Amino acid sequence: MEAKDTDLPRGGLAGRLLLGLGGLLVSVALAEGVARLVVPPENPSAVEAIFEATDAPGVNYVLIPNRDGTAFNADLRTNSMGFRGPEWARRKAPGSFRIALLGDSHAFGFGVPFESSTGERLSRSLSVTLGRPVEVLNFAVTGYNSFQELGVLEHFALPMRPDLVVVVPSSNDVDKAAFADPEHFLVSKPVAPGDRSPEQAEKLAAWRRKAYAGGEVSRLWTAIQRNWARWSSAPTEESRRGKQRWMGEVRDGPVEPMLVEPVMEPLRRMIRMTRAAGVPVLLATFAGSQKWRLMLRTLSREENVPMVELLGVFPETFDWDDLVRQFSLGWNPHLGPEAHRRWAKAIEEKILAEGLAPPVQAGEPGAR
Repeated sequence: MEAKDTDLPRGGLAGRLLLGLGGLLVSVALAEGVARLVVPPENPSAVEAIFEATDAPGVNYVLIPNRDGTAFNADLRTNSMGFRGPEWARRKAPGSFRIALLGDSHAFGFGVPFESSTGERLSRSLSVTLGRPVEVLNFAVTGYNSFQELGVLEHFALPMRPDLVVVVPSSNDVDKAAFADPEHFLVSKPVAPGDRSPEQAEKLAAWRRKAYAGGEVSRLWTAIQRNWARWSSAPTEESRRGKQRWMGEVRDGPVEPMLVEPVMEPLRRMIRMTRAAGVPVLLATFAGSQKWRLMLRTLSREENVPMVELLGVFPETFDWDDLVRQFSLGWNPHLGPEAHRRWAKAIEEKILAEGLAPPVQAGEPGAR
């Protein structure tokens, strides 16, 4: 007679259960091991102690100079000026094409390896296209608004004598400027050394360690959490039908008053200051709303400055959520390496179409 499970001794059934449980635990442990190799660690707050106060008027802060480490789950090497990248020569090499890139976290390359960021991709690709050295000096820092970018242009970028300035206005540039505190975090108000007692400083440090250190238990669980919204909210073809793409035509009308003083006017001053120095300007905008796109297009038209819309290079997306689902870092809504590849290509194409790369001068390397 064939034995049934009910005929087995209790110890045999318990053994099978324990064996199955053991196999499950081994499988989870293996999956966790693989996840720790491929999934970046948890960084839910996207806050890092990487900033340093500067005396440059209007700028408030730069990155900690001469830093070589990581931040936002990516490498972060800074130069002596306090910007991302290697040390820059004050005088560019003969025959080279120097671009100054200004903006906030998007141009900075938040969460993206330096070599995969927009500026570095643009440098490599344009160098091949032009057949001459191209360097992109990345003056963008996460958290900057338009007035801070104006200060960076005046006190840092233009003194480096670029051949072209590329400005990346973003739809959060209307935010108030932040400051770097003595512990190298961003805060909403200026904090000078000595403003906090030792007890206050230690209490704040303990809170930051708890809030920002991650404290993750499982990298596998981290991956599941990061991707759940992406998996569960993926639009179907049926839900896409009849839905208007978010990057449609911009309707004419007056510029939103709330955008004029904090964003439009400092950008206008940047354009005029750069042109007064004999340098052309390109706007590479990162904004999706109608009112922001109208303001930027109006500025482009009034100042006769070329513009490329960076969100326009994602024709397969329909709205911000769809864009984040397909192209974000996963752990943070900032966009990842594929987005930076597309941005670099779009900027390069605009530079070439507008003739913004100056010809090599007679006697310089590469001259014909």
